[in-house]
Amino acid sequence: MKVLELFAGIGGVAAAKPAQMQIVGAVDASLHVLQTYAKNWSHPTFQQNIEGISPAFLEKLEADCWWLSPPCQPHTVRGNQHDVDDPRSASFLRSLELISALKPTAIGFENVEGFKGSRAHELLLECLAPDYTWHETILCPSEFGVPNRRPRFLLAAHRGFEPKIQAGDAVKTPLKDYLLPPTPELYLTEHVHEKFGQSMHVVDADDPDALTAVFTSAYTKTWMFAGSFLREADSRLRAFSPHEILGLLDFPANFDLSGLGRRQAYKYIGQSLSVPTTRAVLEALISDRS
Repeated sequence: MKVLELFAGIGGVAAAKPAQMQIVGAVDASLHVLQTYAKNWSHPTFQQNIEGISPAFLEKLEADCWWLSPPCQPHTVRGNQHDVDDPRSASFLRSLELISALKPTAIGFENVEGFKGSRAHELLLECLAPDYTWHETILCPSEFGVPNRRPRFLLAAHRGFEPKIQAGDAVKTPLKDYLLPPTPELYLTEHVHEKFGQSMHVVDADDPDALTAVFTSAYTKTWMFAGSFLREADSRLRAFSPHEILGLLDFPANFDLSGLGRRQAYKYIGQSLSVPTTRAVLEALISDRS
């Protein structure tokens, strides 16, 4: 199955794809993020705003499956939950027009929990109803044994059979197995600790039941509600490194972030996908479970 990765970011779908799938192209509006993408994945990249993509461009790629992870801000509390009235929903609305026009064989879709029940959610189902059967669910990496909470709305739609997204049943891997030797800049200053320490989500390095919070693109730009911080055995607090967070998303250990500052790396990683939950959707699209 040939897959087109729309809203590609750093390549969560490329990291998650089963062997039966081939990525034929990755589309993102950001040239900078595609430079990181291209360092890690060999298939073609295209810098395009989704709003400006033509049906002819997509037809040339001959993709059987489209993956969509449109901006989540219209459905988050921080984004004011303006739904389809948010200008950032324009690319999602254009995607629906393109689905209706070209009717790819399969659709994979991911967004935040707040997408469910939104007007955008209604429009997505209205778009799919004439031609597709689908399964939608909320899944979290913690269901796949990963010590990270990142619940997401997921949908798999297919024109030939009714897909079924399967939840994970893996044994939990302890947080300590994801930790790397820290660098000095990860440790929080005394000022930050004193001012925000009581409001941070803190996990202990040696806690076998530790569950990290969702890491957002604002991690370390804001100290609250953007991800967890680690308390080491000597009680010092530090941030998780970009590669530790990539590990919690199940990206390859050798993922290349060269050329990015730490804050930029956090931004791109926070906008990416959890590989286990993404793979669950993709696997549902290659197996007739009816």
